[in-house]
Amino acid sequence: MVFAAILIEAKASKIFKISIITAVILSFIIIFTPVGDMLFKVIETRFGNNTNNSVSDSYREWQNRSLYNSFMEMPIFGHGIGYYIPNALRSETTKYLYESQTLSMLMSLGIIGCACLLLLIVFTCLKAVSKESNGAFTYMMPLIFLAMWLFSGSVNPLLFGASGGSILFMTAKFHTLYKRGDS
Repeated sequence: MVFAAILIEAKASKIFKISIITAVILSFIIIFTPVGDMLFKVIETRFGNNTNNSVSDSYREWQNRSLYNSFMEMPIFGHGIGYYIPNALRSETTKYLYESQTLSMLMSLGIIGCACLLLLIVFTCLKAVSKESNGAFTYMMPLIFLAMWLFSGSVNPLLFGASGGSILFMTAKFHTLYKRGDS
């Protein structure tokens, strides 16, 4: 959000100066403090040859293959909202929850259902933006939030959770944080 505020308010020369100062400060913090070691350890833990991560990744890949195969059986209209894949369950108590909710939504609703849902969400969010603001730039941040919402459902079951809802809220209400007439 700080980056978005700077991008909206500052001129190009000021953005360049702030970027240089930020890069120098971050480089100093990463190189000369324990924060850098911790950051590299976190990255190594996630992307290294950790057994827990490889099991989780292989399970996600297997589940994505199952979802994709099921989607390809009925790609246009999907299998329906109540459908789940019996041999690709994430949990016995939540049979409809998959690691990749975006792909799961495609499997359930099909291309037409997902397109209708996505168009409804995009139209609602962008209509709220267009009522109170003008200019193409004001549409950029809501579109970025919508892309974040869609891609967050690709790696974890976050598409319709609390974080997904907060991303959609920010999409719909970002324009109220900044108006050109306010100074």
